[in-house]
Amino acid sequence: MLVLTRKVGEQIRIGDEVIITVVRTKGKAVRLGIQAPAHVPVLRGEIAAALAADQEPAAAEENLADEEAHHPPRRDAQGVASGVSPLRTLTRGLRLPSGPASYVMVAPGV
Repeated sequence: MLVLTRKVGEQIRIGDEVIITVVRTKGKAVRLGIQAPAHVPVLRGEIAAALAADQEPAAAEENLADEEAHHPPRRDAQGVASGVSPLRTLTRGLRLPSGPASYVMVAPGV
């Protein structure tokens, strides 16, 4: 495992397509912005674990509405919403942990 120290506003690049930016720190929490192509899945650890465990679809739908409120649908190059949240696509059929979550979408050139 590579361990790096970054300050607010600094970035980590993974390959040519993925950029992770430290957006904010507050206490022990760090808010990250992740810029990646649509074909690259970006998942929180607990979501990836749920994918691996292949949990019940019904329970995932119950928790998904709260998660989607914080994660807007992706927009195409013209700024038109696709109408499908990438979170719903990635987590369909998963049981998501309850509790607060926040997401930051960093657009190119921002």
